[in-house]
Amino acid sequence: MANGWPEKQSEVEPQVLPFFKKKDSLSYVDECLLFNARVVFPRIYRKKILKQLHRGHFAIEKCKTLARSYVSWPNIDKDIEDWVKICQNCQLVVKNAVKTDLSSWPLMTRPLERVHIDYAGPVKGHYYLIIVDAFSKNTEIYQTSNITATSTIKLMNEYCSHFGNPEQLVLDNGTQFCSSVFEQWCNERAITHTRTVRFHPSSNGQAERTLDTCGVDDSSADASPAAAVEVLFEFRASPMARTLNPVQLDYPPTQGLSGPI
Repeated sequence: MANGWPEKQSEVEPQVLPFFKKKDSLSYVDECLLFNARVVFPRIYRKKILKQLHRGHFAIEKCKTLARSYVSWPNIDKDIEDWVKICQNCQLVVKNAVKTDLSSWPLMTRPLERVHIDYAGPVKGHYYLIIVDAFSKNTEIYQTSNITATSTIKLMNEYCSHFGNPEQLVLDNGTQFCSSVFEQWCNERAITHTRTVRFHPSSNGQAERTLDTCGVDDSSADASPAAAVEVLFEFRASPMARTLNPVQLDYPPTQGLSGPI
């Protein structure tokens, strides 16, 4: 780049050809090669960057979305696909293919319009209440030693004290959610609680996907409270495909890749 580009593509060396095709979007700043605002990393650093992009064990498309905000190199999409497919932790929690067609939940237009909740565990002697806002995807994880209706209400009160009462709660048919005590708690707050179909956890897919993402499952080698916190940080700092991420909805943009590279 310092000496200019050849006039003809045929004069470009094969290893430089991918950059030649994007030469109008390349720049050189402080000894860094940039593709628009993204840093172009040489091959020696790419494995480390891929590991950082997949630190939260996100799916392929979310890793690509995160990469498009910060980094670039030729065939980066293919490298991300290959990296995610060989991740052992992701393979441990992969779901079997859905055998029946499922209707999608309607898209929400504001926070707290619909909130999905579910329990994970026990993991190392603890349970985790997962709460996901269907609109913002804001996710909260609460650790507890038991999953009674009383304990669940205590955790939900903590959630509502921070964010407000949801209009609708989507939950499974666990005894704590079906109890008269929990039903009364919902009625007192004018919360519509919708139970999913028995023996079909995928009908509460938002919460189920979050359980997989956060790794709070005994089948995951990384299962621990610390791992869940780390994943939540990566999730909140990552760009969303269809809306602002939960942090961007309330706070200024934050750094997406945690820690030094």
